[in-house]
Amino acid sequence: VLAEGPQDLQTRVLRAAMCERIDNQAAMRRLYTELQAGSQQPDPNQRLLLGQVAHSLKLHDEALRWYDGVPGGALRPVARLRKAATLHAMGRKDEAFAALRALQNDEEAEDEVARDAYLAEAELRRKAADRAGEFDAYARGLAALPDEIGILYARALAWERIDDIARAEADLRK
Repeated sequence: VLAEGPQDLQTRVLRAAMCERIDNQAAMRRLYTELQAGSQQPDPNQRLLLGQVAHSLKLHDEALRWYDGVPGGALRPVARLRKAATLHAMGRKDEAFAALRALQNDEEAEDEVARDAYLAEAELRRKAADRAGEFDAYARGLAALPDEIGILYARALAWERIDDIARAEADLRK
């Protein structure tokens, strides 16, 4: 239904989300082809969406190119975060973590960007069953951004996952 009628970026974002949710690769491929047709303009939103759709289709090299094509501005940090996730999905874990560390240490990045970089690193390490690395990312994040609610909450959930209820409760109380 979303694919019918006039298409703007928001409609395409919704289509991508729905295709991803129901794992409809054929519809995602059609959307990707459609998006590519209008990709000559340097619209950061469209390039970011193209990167996301390419990543979903496991076209990782193309996703990297789209993320690299997002110009400076508010969406550039988002593209850098997603690029790190794509690098990780490609098995280029050292590069992914280096990209996240660069964001974490970027003096010009806003606190929200640094927070998201710490959370992304912790999540990637969790998925790789690297518990020590996950908790290290949380610790470094809290050292850089003391009392950051998002990091405290994520760490509390991590403590709960390993049944360390006392630490989970302490982070939640804080």
